[in-house]
Amino acid sequence: MGTGKQIVYSIGVECYMTIFSLMTLKDIPARIVGLHKLTKDSVEISMAFEEKQEFSYAPGQFIMLELENPRFESGWKPISPSDVWQYIQEHGGAERGELTTTFSILAEKTLDGYLKKLMSLGAIAEEGNTLLCTTDVDPALGAPPLKRAYSLGSTPTRPETLNTMVKEMPGGYMSRYLVHDLRVGDAVRISGPLGHFMLPPDDVAGDILLIGAGSGITPLMGMLRFAKDTGMKRHVHLIYSNKTPEDIIYKEELDSLENEENITITHTITRPDPAQPWAGRTGRVDKSFLVELALEAPTHHVYICGSMVFAKSMKELLLELGAKPEHIKLEAYG
Repeated sequence: MGTGKQIVYSIGVECYMTIFSLMTLKDIPARIVGLHKLTKDSVEISMAFEEKQEFSYAPGQFIMLELENPRFESGWKPISPSDVWQYIQEHGGAERGELTTTFSILAEKTLDGYLKKLMSLGAIAEEGNTLLCTTDVDPALGAPPLKRAYSLGSTPTRPETLNTMVKEMPGGYMSRYLVHDLRVGDAVRISGPLGHFMLPPDDVAGDILLIGAGSGITPLMGMLRFAKDTGMKRHVHLIYSNKTPEDIIYKEELDSLENEENITITHTITRPDPAQPWAGRTGRVDKSFLVELALEAPTHHVYICGSMVFAKSMKELLLELGAKPEHIKLEAYG
């Protein structure tokens, strides 16, 4: 790096919170026992514990999933301080003492897209100054931590495996790994279950309305499978929004679930293409959409999963139509 230069990595987070309780989660060894490609960029992952475990969960909850000894076959390579310094020197920052505010080129060059979240690089690179850059990767480890929260798409009525669905996200090194590099037999660690995104008790009246967009189908899928397996007395109606028909995750299984007396599936496509035939609904979910389907009833228990923007807009829409706030549960991401 040259005499008189220092490189410092830091991650700064500032927030205020009140802690009401603390809990300890046990990491349980498991193996990948099945991989089912659902769309071009999504896969359902089936996992089984190495040893018999008491793992009680409700449809809709999530787990923490951690990979052990990942291979990174898709081109990942570790980042080092020398990579950072070489990039700055090559682009003139060291000589000119300029402020570099983005590190996207280095992420593209050295990490093949895995670390596009190398948030920012602030470089005041005059002789003898400290070079400060911020990253979400610990360079001492030489690899990103591969532990994330994933919703369960499985149901306790099928105890052989735990299932989750992963859709590759732009710049998401964990999702990219799971979609492209994960193999049957790989070791993982599971902790949980977590979350309160759960169906109401049997003695609480009211039908179920599920509203999902894109990968938000995952926890809703667990609820649908549970409804089928148990012959749930409530009626369950799923509204599932996607950009194109090709984006519909679990398409074949959802088609088969439409044959169940207690389940109704309504798809809607927001970016229809005349070149791709689609006989179903189109457009975004709005008031008229729900009223036409008679789904504005205040007695419904509503479960919404999708992006933060989608989930919040659906909740506001339902409240305007008279839904009870205590009957609406959200699971949002992004």
